[in-house]
Amino acid sequence: MADPSEEIEATIQNLDAVITVIRKGREAEDTDIGRLFYLAQDIKDALIVNPETGAVIHARHDQTPRLASEDHADIPLCMCHLHRV
Repeated sequence: MADPSEEIEATIQNLDAVITVIRKGREAEDTDIGRLFYLAQDIKDALIVNPETGAVIHARHDQTPRLASEDHADIPLCMCHLHRV
């Protein structure tokens, strides 16, 4: 049994980025509602991937969502690379 004087510590880490893959029939939810929800949670980058076209939309708090390159998107803030396969 643990000593009651020991403290249990939890670490909560905020995400820097979220990648959402658009689901068929749920396009509005995945592109608009989901994007706004994630940005409201202080997530810096929301990437929305359309698997049918390979297009990637990059959204941030301080910018209008933009279409990234279809085959390669570099997002320096979160240090991730997306490659179309």
